[in-house]
Amino acid sequence: MRRLHQEIVDYARYTRAIVSEMAVHIEKTIDLVRASVRKLWPDATVETYGSYSTGIWLPSSDIDLVILGTSDDASSHLKCLAASLKHEKWVESILLVESAKVPLLKLVSTDSSVPIDITFETANTHSGLLARDLIKCLVDELPELYPLAIVFKQLLRERGLNDAYTGGLSSYSIVLMIVHFAQLWRAGSNAFNAALVYASGSLPTEAISIDMSREPKLKQESPKKKPNPLSDKSVQPPLLKPVAGTSPPAAPLPKSYAAVLEPTKNSVMSYAAAAVGPVPPITYATMAAKEASLSLPSHHKTADDHHDIVSESSSQADTEDTSADEACDDETVRVVCLGAHARQLLEFFGCVFDYRKSGLSIRNGGFIYRLRDMTDSTMHGLHLRLVVEDPIHPDRNVSAASFAFQKVVALFEDAYFALEYFRPTRFTPTPLSVLLSCSGHRGTHRRYVQAVGGDSATTTTGDEEDDDRDD
Repeated sequence: MRRLHQEIVDYARYTRAIVSEMAVHIEKTIDLVRASVRKLWPDATVETYGSYSTGIWLPSSDIDLVILGTSDDASSHLKCLAASLKHEKWVESILLVESAKVPLLKLVSTDSSVPIDITFETANTHSGLLARDLIKCLVDELPELYPLAIVFKQLLRERGLNDAYTGGLSSYSIVLMIVHFAQLWRAGSNAFNAALVYASGSLPTEAISIDMSREPKLKQESPKKKPNPLSDKSVQPPLLKPVAGTSPPAAPLPKSYAAVLEPTKNSVMSYAAAAVGPVPPITYATMAAKEASLSLPSHHKTADDHHDIVSESSSQADTEDTSADEACDDETVRVVCLGAHARQLLEFFGCVFDYRKSGLSIRNGGFIYRLRDMTDSTMHGLHLRLVVEDPIHPDRNVSAASFAFQKVVALFEDAYFALEYFRPTRFTPTPLSVLLSCSGHRGTHRRYVQAVGGDSATTTTGDEEDDDRDD
């Protein structure tokens, strides 16, 4: 897992370097779109949302723009904008898609090969702006989110499962799944083990466990407090830190997940509340508070740059690890090992989680909740449905369109066993190579360089040198 950890760090840096290079021409194109929009509507503004705006963006993805400050007649505005853009020299192609759920313009400029989707303000795009601010906050708070999200998004893209319109997982869904697991990981071992039992859809006599012994330990450092970039108090990041003053569990051997974790009250109607009826959701933060009341508070190392934290833990991968044979003293802390985290994520969502019985949420520190008993045949057999509560609109399931989700589960399961029993071969020489193509973003980057008509100074990873395949 330590080699995989370093590979994920390198892959994330490699991706970020390519994105930074492409961003120069992307921002230029966005400025040209803004100028064209202001010619038609002087008071309008153009905002980015989606993966590009949050930073969790793949070079093979598109750019999402929303135009704010116009009237409600989005359809006629799109036609007017399309007619205007057709005469611009910097526009290579433009397509008006009126049949989509949210009508949009698809544009490609002559300066780059990156497609840009343009929409006008609606209830859905407004949610996208709120989600953008939330994810940006979470990226700052969770150092493992960016590198893991980049790897998992590329994993889904290479298998054709990265688009909700074709039944796969949206970028928003996979990010929320990773955030949910990060909340669970931070809640402590008791909450982790209890959640594994509950997520499996049953209450076995012996708790399910995921091996976490391969995570390195570092000396404790005082974490730097990060300001909350969200100006809108109605959209706050999930509670990641335990709340002091919570009483310990009353029963030493709980008979259910609800007996382990204290319930919290719902202030608004949510998807979870609709699914479970009168039973309130249960949060990891509550369990973390209980553990904190019984022992010294645990700290999770953070850094200004998420690459700093993961790189420091990987630097210890070259030394012999004897921590498994030593008791963890007051000075040691758990540190995110990206290799172990990736394997645990694949196991949790590919082997453990019972999607026919449970849904997940990241609100209030994160929780898993039981779905209502479904008699519909689509809830049985091989058809699985992912239920992820939208933290912006809790009454919505962000993964409702993922009708081919069973393929995602099968992919995660296969990937987990490929990592668990990894042996180097000619075609899979490294752990990351069993997950991702050796070509990385080579095809996309080559097309971009051809579009801008220049040579790239971006270096490539060693795994790319012998492979010319596209993404």
